[in-house]
Amino acid sequence: MLIDEPERGLAARGQGPLVAELARLALANDVQAVLATNSRDILARVPPELIRVLTLTASGIRVVKPERDDQVALYRNERPELRGIVFVEDDEAAGFIDALLAILAPGLIATSEIVAVGGATAAARIVKDLSRIRRVGIAAVLDADQQGKTTSSDGRTLCLPGLAGPESELLSACVDRVDELSTLLGKSQAEVEMVFDQIRFLPHNKWIPFAADSLAVPQHVLRRAMLCSWLADPVKRAEADDFVVRLQTALLGER
Repeated sequence: MLIDEPERGLAARGQGPLVAELARLALANDVQAVLATNSRDILARVPPELIRVLTLTASGIRVVKPERDDQVALYRNERPELRGIVFVEDDEAAGFIDALLAILAPGLIATSEIVAVGGATAAARIVKDLSRIRRVGIAAVLDADQQGKTTSSDGRTLCLPGLAGPESELLSACVDRVDELSTLLGKSQAEVEMVFDQIRFLPHNKWIPFAADSLAVPQHVLRRAMLCSWLADPVKRAEADDFVVRLQTALLGER
């Protein structure tokens, strides 16, 4: 059964019931139903594993099977539905989490907003004040040096993996892996070492912005490269994996 754009001439509120009825008929009659659609309401009713995205290329039609729920929206140039808000201490923490999730949980970062609020106390207080919100998940993520200082019975206040602030964690992980970092960035080892030497004389919140400017690379590129070195430590990787699982649970109720 082939159906082209069933949403045409049909109000959004009727598109979901139509898909349900088509699915019932297909199962009852043991036939395969193929729908061509651009409707978000219809796509939302179809299991992700049954969706295929078709794009026109110079050599013909390309058929792609999305690997994550949010990729359908991304392929259609849409912003995925916001499902979670993460409050963090500062911009450095926000950059660290963004880079970490981009590597370990890209689907989560695509559906979440990371907001720097200016300190651990402010982040924890905001989550407490918003504890009754249910339409989106809420979590506070504090720097690793806040371990044991703040408790959360509902699991929505977490600490970053590691022992120190995010920029200190990244820098300490890269000091002994300058050769790997220079390769990832396409810079000479001497150039990276010189920048690291100069960083010592700056406030910690200036380390990565200064290094990115000095090496002529975007900050997010530098953070991701440094994070790859940080994750090379098996202990840090295990902590990071556990953190991602707990954050997913706090935001989405998933384990």
